[in-house]
Amino acid sequence: MYFKDIENISSSMNWGSFYLQLGRIYGKEVINDEKVHNIILHVPYSNYLYYFIALGIADEIYSNKIESEDILDKLVPNETVVYYKSLKNEKEQPYKFLQQIGDKIQIEDMKKNPTKITVGKLWREKIRIANENINYTKARALQNKELELIKKFYSEEVDKIARLNSHKIVIIGNKKRIEREANLKIDNLELSSWLLLHSFLPKQSYYLTDIYSSQSQLELNELPHNTIIIYADLDAYYYFYPELANYSSVILYSPNMSNINETESLVDIVDYLDSNVESSILTSNLINITIPKYISYATWEVER
Repeated sequence: MYFKDIENISSSMNWGSFYLQLGRIYGKEVINDEKVHNIILHVPYSNYLYYFIALGIADEIYSNKIESEDILDKLVPNETVVYYKSLKNEKEQPYKFLQQIGDKIQIEDMKKNPTKITVGKLWREKIRIANENINYTKARALQNKELELIKKFYSEEVDKIARLNSHKIVIIGNKKRIEREANLKIDNLELSSWLLLHSFLPKQSYYLTDIYSSQSQLELNELPHNTIIIYADLDAYYYFYPELANYSSVILYSPNMSNINETESLVDIVDYLDSNVESSILTSNLINITIPKYISYATWEVER
């Protein structure tokens, strides 16, 4: 796994080892599990910690081979928007999926007078499911240089992950601060690139990681089943957890943060801890990890 090099080589990043390993547990063990696994971490500070957890998750997602999930299972006739690059176009364009015809599929472009296209039996390697909640009325071209960089460090399997578009990492907190910290470089590549961060990419690009403000009124709709939520502070947890309770999460609690809803959030979390069992996946894996000083945690799991 590529990010193990951070622990082994870059001594200035050694503090991030625990968070990387926690992220890998979420990316490998939790992300496909049928139960929802939650952990609250009491930390002395939270800056950058959410990014290192996200890097660990991304490391596992990029490294894993997806064999069981078929892109056809995610295609809904007359609803799903996909990207496809025809021979006459240099870049991908948006199309609407119409139907499967034997070992081929039929799609149509998004123009006023749409044209139907039949894509041959290798269609799985030629289309990509589009991101959610985007206006596709204009057939704008797409490039994702960051995705090409990630493929160099991992494998062509990353292409399949992007085509399925079934994994997401969502970080919720102080958006301005979190985005500012995305410029940190690891091995000469910014965090925003490693994590395929939505707000740093062209609008229609495939992205893995998204950031939401804890003060945002936006609804998080249509998140993939395999989504991990990272709450950068207790305010983020307070405002969004009721809506996102069906997704596994990491909650960062730093007493140095100005958590307006700290008391209410902690009462809610204690209630969850009292009424649910510990996360079997998290606790069994964390036993084998060295936890830094001044950090404590508690976990719980629930049925989806």
